[in-house]
Amino acid sequence: MFFYAANVTFNVAEIDNFKEMIQILRPGYKAPLAKDIGGKLLDNVAQQIELYLVEKVQNCSLTVTLDEWSSITNDTIQAIMIRTGVES
Repeated sequence: MFFYAANVTFNVAEIDNFKEMIQILRPGYKAPLAKDIGGKLLDNVAQQIELYLVEKVQNCSLTVTLDEWSSITNDTIQAIMIRTGVES
């Protein structure tokens, strides 16, 4: 969850200093590899978040706002906002 919440690149998991820090904080624990953080673990977290959101927005109205534009290199950029009126 740290990698996703802090928007940290998954490659940090491969740096020796990171692995050493994890061993100091929790001896015997083997931290996941970058491919796992960006693969099966990410899929699991996305699924958990989806289930949480579905539960939160059931039986409430939604307002969806979408804006789209192009970057200077013509890449598409999208901003999506969903408002439920439900307090988190």
